[in-house]
Amino acid sequence: MSDVPAVVMESCAARDLVEGFQHDVTGFCGCGRPEAMLSILQKHLEAAEPGSALELLGSDDRDLWIGYCLSAWRLTLHGGSVYGGWLSDDGKLLLEALRVMNGYA
Repeated sequence: MSDVPAVVMESCAARDLVEGFQHDVTGFCGCGRPEAMLSILQKHLEAAEPGSALELLGSDDRDLWIGYCLSAWRLTLHGGSVYGGWLSDDGKLLLEALRVMNGYA
């Protein structure tokens, strides 16, 4: 990711960042299947990377709700529609942390 500062994120730092986001920003608890929520979050953040667009995920109500959440959580920015959003700096950082946690970085 060329827009993210050239910093090697350690897996423990990535986990701390993701868990902080999950609890402090979203207010979600760790019950149930948080890994499923994080997987959906990563998929949507990847769809907002340069060269991609959120509309590729579809236009059903769930995708719209996720688009609003990404914007409200300041992970994406958008012009006229949340479907046309792009990653904010916070979104880029969180996506990098999710990739490190999942072994993709």
